[in-house]
Amino acid sequence: MDFIVFSDDWGRHPSSCQHIFSVISQRHKVLWVNTVGMRVPTLSQGYDMSRSLEKIKSWFLPLKRHNENLCAYSPFMLPFQDNRAVDVLNTVSVVSGICFFKRLLGMKDVITWVTVPNVDKIVGHLGEKLIIYNCVDDFSHWPGGNTALIQAQEKKLLEKAHLALGSSQALVNRCKRHNEKSFLFSHGVNIRHFQDFDRSDVPEKIKDIKTPIIGFFGLLYEKIDFDLIIKVARAYPDATVVLVGKQARDVSALEAEPNIRLIGSVPFSELPKYAARFDVGLLPYVLDEEKQQSAPLKIKEYLSIGFPVVCVRVPDVEKFSDILYIADNENDYIEKVGTALKNDTLEKRKLRMKAVEHESWENKVEIVSEILKKEYGIDIHV
Repeated sequence: MDFIVFSDDWGRHPSSCQHIFSVISQRHKVLWVNTVGMRVPTLSQGYDMSRSLEKIKSWFLPLKRHNENLCAYSPFMLPFQDNRAVDVLNTVSVVSGICFFKRLLGMKDVITWVTVPNVDKIVGHLGEKLIIYNCVDDFSHWPGGNTALIQAQEKKLLEKAHLALGSSQALVNRCKRHNEKSFLFSHGVNIRHFQDFDRSDVPEKIKDIKTPIIGFFGLLYEKIDFDLIIKVARAYPDATVVLVGKQARDVSALEAEPNIRLIGSVPFSELPKYAARFDVGLLPYVLDEEKQQSAPLKIKEYLSIGFPVVCVRVPDVEKFSDILYIADNENDYIEKVGTALKNDTLEKRKLRMKAVEHESWENKVEIVSEILKKEYGIDIHV
């Protein structure tokens, strides 16, 4: 089987879908389609402007090979999805481009795998044998999105899909409203990446940082509770709060705090070396309707390194309740950061790492393979 994949731009950030197809592409051909975002970009914001320019540049070299079996295609697409004329233009552009490259790459017996609902009009026109919707988030509640439009797109996509895979039980329940063949498919973790590295190699950017370190890595955007981070920093003035990741919103309030250090983006290959210096890891999400349904990929990445983790009560954390510090309110969160700083041991770190030893992406692909074999007699074993 070969795969056409609609998801975030390949290489933009290490998403769950990218991890999955890094494994699948070891044996199967993959045409990865870099799609437009779920909202109209605001060009007054530097982050949106940068992404828009990158997208335009990609149109001039639309096909790029990333490994022997995986090519990424950047079709001409405009982000104005509530405009009928633009919708038709995007559909014609993407379908014709994919069909051309599909023939060029010699792809046959294709499965279409989708993580973004805004391609609802495109899937089903690509000669695919099977359509899979991998629901990783409730995009209708993302900042700047058109809630009604995205919900309608997802409904249509679910009705077209042969099966749906939800990354949390809450998302599975959402999918089941429109597709009975909806299965739980939780995130995995690249265990080798987060465990097999030189822990004595301290990056230059954090060599001079005062310990203990209370850390976070990931995108700094609207879903991260900046107020909570600031309160944690003020509650533990002798610690340093280290934030590693791209800044997609104004971070001046964080920069104003004397014991908060913003490192910025670092290559994924270097990320474990930064995270290994954390004494405590933070998962300070804003618990809105979207985050109450999605299970963060970061939980298992944090656990695989071994440091204690303090998180808000997001979906599916109960599975790890014996090794996570789960907070139910702001004061509880701040208090549990202190508990985590005081009570960590080498034995507890080993237990955290052991808890995710069977959660590799290779194991996750085997789970998908078993579902496809049982439901459709299709074997994608790698």
